[in-house]
Amino acid sequence: MKPKKKNAFMTFIFSFMPGAAELYMGFNKSGFSLLAIFMIFACVMAGGISDIFMGFVAIIYIVSFFHARSVASMDAEEFATFEDRYIWEEYLGEGSVKFTDKKVRTWGAVLLIIFGTSILWGYIKDIFCRIIPDSMWGDLYPIVDGLPQIVIAVILIVIGVLLIKGKKKEIDSIEEVDDGNNQNA
Repeated sequence: MKPKKKNAFMTFIFSFMPGAAELYMGFNKSGFSLLAIFMIFACVMAGGISDIFMGFVAIIYIVSFFHARSVASMDAEEFATFEDRYIWEEYLGEGSVKFTDKKVRTWGAVLLIIFGTSILWGYIKDIFCRIIPDSMWGDLYPIVDGLPQIVIAVILIVIGVLLIKGKKKEIDSIEEVDDGNNQNA
């Protein structure tokens, strides 16, 4: 499907749903990627895992609205040359984030596990609420209620540390190559 300008009023209406205006105009990659990112963050936020995701949802919503308006307001020549790319390629540069089938399956599995665990935890918490006597529940509730946030926070910290270590190794290996080139010269 070749992207084309469509009804301005309908494009404006679709701009209120992240990715919908882009899909309406035929930009499937950018539209689907915006919609997917928005829905992932909205589902995580709705799952009650952390309120911090509310800020991400708002940012994605605003960026999506103005991206759609920007694309819709292009003149015919600009619109014809506009490439349909995933939204992260548009902002971070082409090839900055590469998705292979293995990566998609892996991250999809991680997201499903996190979402499933969240649902399961809500069910288990309800069972604990019925089993534990009221006199003890007041002391245990903050621990039981905060456990998902604690687990997510620990996972995010571990991922951050691993990313920093990986970046440090990459920088160290570049410095070693540079030192080797300087010594040979």
